[in-house]
Amino acid sequence: MRSRLRGSLAVTDGQLQIRGVFGTLLAALPADEAGIHGAPPLGDAAAYVLAAGSLAIPVLAGLLLARVLRRVVRGSKLGASDRLSGWFWGIALLLLPVLSLFCPPFSLVAVGFWDVLLTGLLAGVGLFAGAHAAARNIERKNLLLLFLSLLAGFGLLEVAARTLLPPAPTFEEPWECRFVLEPWGEYAMEEEACKMLHPDEFPDRMRGRMHRAGDARRRVLHVGDSLVYMTEPGGKSFPELLSKMEPGTVHVNAGVPGMGPDYYYLLARRWLAKERFDLVVMHLFVGNDLGDMDDIRTCSDLGPLLDYEETGAGLHAVPRFDGPEWGTFGGPPFMASPPPYSLRVACGFSVAARNLQKLYYRAAESALSNQPEEQAWSHLEAVLATSSEELAAAGVPMVVVLMPHRPWLSDARFRDRDDDMRKRIERMCAEHAIPVLVPWGEFAAAVGQLGIDRWFLDGVEDNHFSTAGHEWMAGWLHGKLPDHTPVGP
Repeated sequence: MRSRLRGSLAVTDGQLQIRGVFGTLLAALPADEAGIHGAPPLGDAAAYVLAAGSLAIPVLAGLLLARVLRRVVRGSKLGASDRLSGWFWGIALLLLPVLSLFCPPFSLVAVGFWDVLLTGLLAGVGLFAGAHAAARNIERKNLLLLFLSLLAGFGLLEVAARTLLPPAPTFEEPWECRFVLEPWGEYAMEEEACKMLHPDEFPDRMRGRMHRAGDARRRVLHVGDSLVYMTEPGGKSFPELLSKMEPGTVHVNAGVPGMGPDYYYLLARRWLAKERFDLVVMHLFVGNDLGDMDDIRTCSDLGPLLDYEETGAGLHAVPRFDGPEWGTFGGPPFMASPPPYSLRVACGFSVAARNLQKLYYRAAESALSNQPEEQAWSHLEAVLATSSEELAAAGVPMVVVLMPHRPWLSDARFRDRDDDMRKRIERMCAEHAIPVLVPWGEFAAAVGQLGIDRWFLDGVEDNHFSTAGHEWMAGWLHGKLPDHTPVGP
């Protein structure tokens, strides 16, 4: 689920609950493992200093390298003086640091594509300023004027953004941003989602979600995105509330922000191979689940999680890899890299930076999620059919729940589209004998009685439930899920 509000964090029940996530960027880490219980002292201030250093240090390094190069030139026949001249050497001085940073040993450090490019270009500017003859003719007062003009331009851009543009998201707090990306993926959220998907390699992720399951007589696995997982600070998710309503049953919350139906299927498949579950509930969201189908994943070699094979009964979903296959940073920049570190940190105070980052991720998402809509629908049906078949073979029933979509409740422009999507999913489920639960009508009645703001988090575009929303959802689901209690001691 993608929200467009500034993120806020709170620790409840040993988990880091995340609110206001846009895209797939924030981690849902066990708090005691991550060592995060809020921003560390001076964390943001240190991030701002590091961001400024990430811009200034490459230029200084280029100037120092230029001093060495000038000594080499002085003792050679490359130039008439200790400086190089001509357009060829000018381009070479600007691009040499960039090319160097993309080669070993520098390329062995996991730094995003755009940070490498920006760092190299800044170092190239320093190298050009210190070693090219044309730079010697630039007066210092003109350099100062250029610097002040850039500051004034950034200031005007910020004023314009605050005056003319709507509120924009921030993706990470400044103290959370990393220049060196570790250990695998570029996004903390993406890395955590991958680890949740592979309990053999990362068993602690599944244990963290199942810490209350123990020897429960009945276990229900809920898979979905942030609508299932996220709560406001201090709140309980509806799977947790259901566990309290139904003694002897534990509802395991395996929701992962930013994921889609292909991920839900694969997570349920992998977890059922490790643990006993008596029911799987797949929560689908018409707001973005169709667009999240077949998204690029870092642990799937920077490709989709599934392949689709044609069978006599239609398309069948097949996992591409049995274990994590971590993609490298050699792929396309939109696929493997976040925006530059300095821009990410600047989002802590700059509305202009937040809007630039929003545009970047929209462009990235558009570049990656380019499959035709009808193909996404066919893949969704393949995921539902394959999930149902495999679970039935294991003796585990499956239920689909269509989560409420806030715009459907408040904006008539979404009614027809959302209703068409709901009916199409219902037909798919009926064709494959999958029970489907749709709380939209009853939820709309509750909204009509008490207003929409009671049930959702603050902000007109936030689809995440408030505490009251999670309580309503738990109460509505209570008694509607199949009671497939195993027989035995």
